[in-house]
Amino acid sequence: MLQAAVIGAGPYGLSVAAHLRNQQVRCRVFGIPMLMWRRHMPEGMLVKSSGFATNLSAPGDGYSLERHCAEYAHPYAASGLRIPRETMVEYGLEFQRRHAGPVEEVQVVAVTRQPGGFRLDLETGEQVEAAKLVVASGLARFANIPGNLAALSGELLTHSSAHHDLMAFANRSVVVVGGGQSALESAALLHEAGARVTIVARRPIAWFDAENPRRWDRILRPEAALGPGWRARFWSDAPGVVHGMPQWLRLRTAYSTFGPGGSDWLRQRVDRVIPTVTGAIAAARTHGNEVRLAVAPDGELVADHVIAATGYLPDIRRIPFLAPILPSITCCGDSDRGMRVPVLNKYFESSVPGLHFVGYLSAASFGPAMRFVYGCDFAARRIVPSLIPDEAARPGGRWYSMSLNSQARQHPSY
Repeated sequence: MLQAAVIGAGPYGLSVAAHLRNQQVRCRVFGIPMLMWRRHMPEGMLVKSSGFATNLSAPGDGYSLERHCAEYAHPYAASGLRIPRETMVEYGLEFQRRHAGPVEEVQVVAVTRQPGGFRLDLETGEQVEAAKLVVASGLARFANIPGNLAALSGELLTHSSAHHDLMAFANRSVVVVGGGQSALESAALLHEAGARVTIVARRPIAWFDAENPRRWDRILRPEAALGPGWRARFWSDAPGVVHGMPQWLRLRTAYSTFGPGGSDWLRQRVDRVIPTVTGAIAAARTHGNEVRLAVAPDGELVADHVIAATGYLPDIRRIPFLAPILPSITCCGDSDRGMRVPVLNKYFESSVPGLHFVGYLSAASFGPAMRFVYGCDFAARRIVPSLIPDEAARPGGRWYSMSLNSQARQHPSY
């Protein structure tokens, strides 16, 4: 029996695997490395977070994004410069090679409990036994399509995560629904690819403040991993403290804090460049090969295609391989929105002993930092000691450090 298995090979899964490998834990990792970044984000996209906040986690000095960019001669700055998606993918794959080790690109179809741990049924027919299981499921399965667009056919409506190459929309009319970073950057890339684009957002576009290098402003609004200001600093650096907050408050803030808006560096590519309609979509219907959207308070838009850049909805029920044990997992959520997330203890462990969740589904327990790459370090360092059978082998034991991301501490603002 394996000591541990990890399902998912994005930044969180690879970071956990790197720490397990360092402790010589018998572990297997299943998934496609950096899948979300490789197949569900558009070419030409820039990473939203600053360089100092975009590191995968490995023991010791690890392998930071800064080091990767230096070795491969890519432009890099701790802040003020955004790296391309392609560089992030390259960094993740090199991190895997150096620290996380082999990843098996095979699908897990079912997980069941058994004495001493879990049994994983693979699509190949193989059955794998593991004492501990870490679920690091990516965002793609949680793509959210609002009900007011549900009447449209799949050929005329897609989620923003379905597109890797937006050049296919050249010379076509496209409505992008949403007012967040994904919507605005998708719209910019579509426009630059030759599409005729219109943005529909429920509220006027909110643009985040530009980074300010002046010393006094840095004191009043210090730069943090999740953005400028003391509020962002708290959510960035205190996930252990967040876990001690009332569950209802954690759930309310996990997925709404740092809500829809666009980065200042994107503004010149969108504002007054791409038509924007503010209002709610009252109805959506097809007319031949076209989409017709009724936008309240009045008006109608006609387009060849609609891209819903409407975010993600955390719902553990969308993970099919968990179906056999789902009734045993204590969850919380918002029934009106269809949210369902596992309740986790301070070691990211669910009510099923030995079953841990990291990444997006853990944000309701540890705060919005778990929605970003930055949260990898805290998650990996907190969870891995609890996966090691020998207490003496756990660095810091169960009271593993709640300190800041080791790479972030190198940033001048800390």
